[in-house]
Amino acid sequence: MPRSKLVIALAVLVSLTVTCWAQAPESAVKRYQKGMSLKRTGAVNQALAEMKAAVQLYPKYMEAHYALGWLYRQVGAGDKAVEEFREVIRIAPQSPEAIESARAIQRIRLGPDYSGGREAGRIAFASERGGNTDIYAMDVNGGGLIRLTAHPAVDDSPAWSPDGRRIAFVSERDGNREVYVTTLDGSEVQRITDNSAADSHPVWSPEGRQIAFESNRGGAWDVYTVSLDTGFTSQITRGAGNNRVGSWSPDGRRLAILSDRDGVQKIYLVELGTGTVRRLNANPIAEGRPVFSHDGQYVYFSWQFESNLQVCRESIDGKNLANVTRSPYNDELCDVSADGKQLLIVSDRQSDPELYLVEVASASVRRLTLNPGADRDGVFAPRPKTD
Repeated sequence: MPRSKLVIALAVLVSLTVTCWAQAPESAVKRYQKGMSLKRTGAVNQALAEMKAAVQLYPKYMEAHYALGWLYRQVGAGDKAVEEFREVIRIAPQSPEAIESARAIQRIRLGPDYSGGREAGRIAFASERGGNTDIYAMDVNGGGLIRLTAHPAVDDSPAWSPDGRRIAFVSERDGNREVYVTTLDGSEVQRITDNSAADSHPVWSPEGRQIAFESNRGGAWDVYTVSLDTGFTSQITRGAGNNRVGSWSPDGRRLAILSDRDGVQKIYLVELGTGTVRRLNANPIAEGRPVFSHDGQYVYFSWQFESNLQVCRESIDGKNLANVTRSPYNDELCDVSADGKQLLIVSDRQSDPELYLVEVASASVRRLTLNPGADRDGVFAPRPKTD
């Protein structure tokens, strides 16, 4: 870099630092300076204590958050480091520290074994981050973010096709909510439903030849399927109340739906061959949209557990109910990974809805998104098939 540009860059950085310090109280600055001195001598734990004290004294102290991020990374606390780096980005998004924080987050998330692309796992989701609700996709490791739709109307409720080549979604681009299918590059967009009522929440059948969706075309909400080969639409539910689609079983024999036909919103299993409808459990607690496990033996869903919304799992015989997320926050289920090891949830752990990845075995949680616009409707891409 030419000397003149280097001088200007250093001047800007010093200016940013001085400005931030001028806003911070003297007590916080002293703790920050002491922490930096300890860091230079290798006293990491003492440095951590001083930096945390600086942040407690002045929560908007960007430099202290930045230093904390590197200190946490030094002691192997990756999740805490990511939280601090994200705080830097939130406080001073245009600063050099924010740029480096974004790089640090990527390095932490990707890790040494990251292989990129679909092998690392992809998700699609709806986001308001662009000022309008559109469909995006990204790696579960935090990289490879792309925008799949860019329309002034609302686009939401994405669903991957079983071969991973297309995404069904819902759009209001033609005046009301209809189901569409697009290729990943957006070169082909096909309207699947055409009705003056609202059609929503598409779910692909396992073989990829049908899409289940919900519609209020009959007055109340009911579940329908549409053939992608012929366009023929079949009505699946006709019970009292509202019936909403949840998930197709892996073997294609059942649909898990959500219905208030008995006065409370509960999960029911519909046998597609016979039309038989069975309530999953008898308790009176309202439940959220169901998703089958990868082996079809369990159903995951959200429900009000004690004082907040949690993700639970229950076997299809209505037994073995278990709380999965076990957190003090409101956690709403979005999807279950193909191998059954991870969940996608929307949680209010931050001020607005964000997507999180939950490890089923350990209940550990990692945030995937962070921006001022709400992120929701997360779905896993299918795993690539191997010969």
